[in-house]
Amino acid sequence: MKPTTHQTDLAKLPRALAPLIERPQWAIWRWTEQHNGRWQKPPFLALQPERHASTKDPSTWTNYSAALAAVQAGHGDGISYILTEADPFAAIDLDHCRDVSTNSINVWAQNFLDCGRHSYSEVTPSGSGCRIWVEAVIRTWRGCVQSPAIAVSLLDPSGHFIMSHLMSLSGVKRTWALALHMSASDPKRTLVVP
Repeated sequence: MKPTTHQTDLAKLPRALAPLIERPQWAIWRWTEQHNGRWQKPPFLALQPERHASTKDPSTWTNYSAALAAVQAGHGDGISYILTEADPFAAIDLDHCRDVSTNSINVWAQNFLDCGRHSYSEVTPSGSGCRIWVEAVIRTWRGCVQSPAIAVSLLDPSGHFIMSHLMSLSGVKRTWALALHMSASDPKRTLVVP
């Protein structure tokens, strides 16, 4: 069964995401079932929604308005922003850290969110993760930290990020740098976010 998409009105993105709206680096996404039964959210062309978009080919991207119109017409489940080397932004995905039914966030993820108080944070469309957007330039590093208790991805150029803006977990200020400090003293504890 197709997963539920957790997002609000994509036509009303928060003010913190306004710099992204101005850039023609958008695609749409839709839930796609893999052979193993797991679901993924690959990017598709907004103007030709049967074709996959490429994170490396700008000719497969469009502007925000066209991507939004394609989703509103039922051609996708949501919109994606494609990060490039020219972007002064970075995004950090905190995967599998949020309980959809209780809105509680694992302590390890809350520590990341607390360090990024002057960034923009949101719940991902799956509802089970969080994303932190920051104004930063990361030239060559792409990292992923995974363990049974922690799943964090920092994507630099050639990544696509699915927009939800379901819930702003922090303020709308942006910052030039973000220092992340994590304490994994009790990664099984959770904090409830109202």
